[in-house]
Amino acid sequence: MAHEGAPRPSHVASRSISGSQPGLLDPSQTARLLRLPGTILSFAAFHPRVASSEIRIDVDKLSLNEELYRPKRVVIETLPDGDSFWRFVPRARRGISVEDEGAWPRVINICGELIECSQDQWDIYKLDPEYDCYVQASPEITIVTRKEPPPTTSQNPSNSQSASSSSSGHRFKRRLSPPLYTDQDTIPTKKRRQAVDDFSSSDDESEVEILINSSRPRPPRTSTLNTRPPARRKHDNVEAERRIKREKLAYAQGRHARDGHVDDGMEVDSINPVFTIPATPRNTYQSVPSAKRKGRSSHSDQDLRASPTNSSSNGFKPSKRARTQSPELNRREATERRKERERKKAENIARQSHLRKEQRERAFMEDILADIPEFSSPANDILEEQVNQVDEEEIRQAAIAESRRKLEELERDRPIWEQAARERESKRAHEEELERERKVAEAREREERDRIQRAEDIRKAAMERKRQQAEINRRAQAQKEAQEKFERERREQAEAWRRENEKKTRQQQEKWSRGAWTSQRALERYKTLCETFDATKFSADEPLTFEAVPWPLLAAPLTFSVEDVDWAGVEKFFETVKDHMRWQEYKTFVEKSHRRFHPDRWSSRRLLNTIEDETERSSLEVAANTVAQALTPLWREARGQ
Repeated sequence: MAHEGAPRPSHVASRSISGSQPGLLDPSQTARLLRLPGTILSFAAFHPRVASSEIRIDVDKLSLNEELYRPKRVVIETLPDGDSFWRFVPRARRGISVEDEGAWPRVINICGELIECSQDQWDIYKLDPEYDCYVQASPEITIVTRKEPPPTTSQNPSNSQSASSSSSGHRFKRRLSPPLYTDQDTIPTKKRRQAVDDFSSSDDESEVEILINSSRPRPPRTSTLNTRPPARRKHDNVEAERRIKREKLAYAQGRHARDGHVDDGMEVDSINPVFTIPATPRNTYQSVPSAKRKGRSSHSDQDLRASPTNSSSNGFKPSKRARTQSPELNRREATERRKERERKKAENIARQSHLRKEQRERAFMEDILADIPEFSSPANDILEEQVNQVDEEEIRQAAIAESRRKLEELERDRPIWEQAARERESKRAHEEELERERKVAEAREREERDRIQRAEDIRKAAMERKRQQAEINRRAQAQKEAQEKFERERREQAEAWRRENEKKTRQQQEKWSRGAWTSQRALERYKTLCETFDATKFSADEPLTFEAVPWPLLAAPLTFSVEDVDWAGVEKFFETVKDHMRWQEYKTFVEKSHRRFHPDRWSSRRLLNTIEDETERSSLEVAANTVAQALTPLWREARGQ
């Protein structure tokens, strides 16, 4: 396959363009492609199997080998109000032996500059009527050039309009171009043989176009010609295809005329511009009476070629229209037309072969009888007529005798072919019996295999259940052992902490029990316990105890318990220690103590949750709240001064 995707020399691009935004290189491109400001273009691939969950292709629903075509590119135009429209992206011109447009992105020549172009930007240049896109055979590079502006003719619009209306009856008729080969001897033999085949292939292409047009919604029609948007979208490649097809049709017509016979399907009158493919897909409309068509023939071509995708009128609003025919009906009609064309083609080939055979035999007999003299005497004519009559009678009698002989042979051979028929019937019955026995044996084998497979599945399922149960038991045992180990370690840690705490408590009690107990020693003990209490993180393993709390009391630690914590004892403690420190130090001391015994502070540290004994937890909570309530007025008094 010769196209741009094949290996080729490397080209260095000066820059690259990508995305679906037109006008990256030519700012005027936006005005030609976008109907409204803010319109967004996007591209996709059309495929008949889109939005279908069927994986297997239904052969009965295929239409003209639609599954054999590659997905075609479509452009989707989204307006600012959210409406979107689409149409097929036109194909670029291709050189000889170039089958497709190749792979993207790649480096192409855009107006003399090498640019790396994406497929969306390539489609934008194909949509732009100001540019010509040409794909050359490898290793040549793809070229995008600006088209030459059409020649402008200055004439009176009214005169041109009247002239067009006066010749509306012949305005849209197209003339067949002269054949490419004027001399029969210069026409290659291969091209002569392919003329009729190309004619039939053009029918298939027109049928594909009919199927595509029948599935599109009809564009709305406007009442006046002035509001109709221009629909001139012609490309050089389409014109070249039209010219080639017209030349093939004209050549086929001339060859059939020279052979002395014209097929019914190849009449000169039937060769008309219907077989030319339009530049843009057009919708199919129902036939209208001839009286109505005359009134609108001057612009019927524009009506048919108008499309929602290339309209630039501000008042143009597309609308959907209900189908008048079922797509299945169109598909059946297309299939019937294809079969009818194939039948006519086969008949045409057979008729041509028969005519050529007759011509060869006639020419052969003329060559043989050319040297024999002819006599035209009356006697000879009479004798020849009598001889002809005798010959005809003899031929008839001989034919009758031959028929009788064949009938007698058939009658004699009746037992033979009847015996052969019986043998064939017996053989067929025997084969059917063998086939039935084979199917029965296969069914038994299949049932046996299914039974063995079911038993194997049951056995595997039982083994899998046992394995899963054993795994569950193993995990439960491992979890239980881990939990027991964790509880054992936690108890050991709690016991070790308890012993350590008791040891520290005894040491502190021994320390504070020596000597006389004064208010100064009570203050020192309170500060020491406050540092330890604030730094310790109590938990279930290290629970809070009565001895670990720095209770603000003047009593000796060995003489008071949780019941001795009251409001008066707290006030007496702070009144006494007030004389041992400066006022600012006392103020800070009261604020820290108030914050230390605040219920929210104890709740955030979760101190009471670490105590397992309910009675001990309640007594400590009451004592802490008492201290906090006693400190509140002292704290307010310190802040007020």
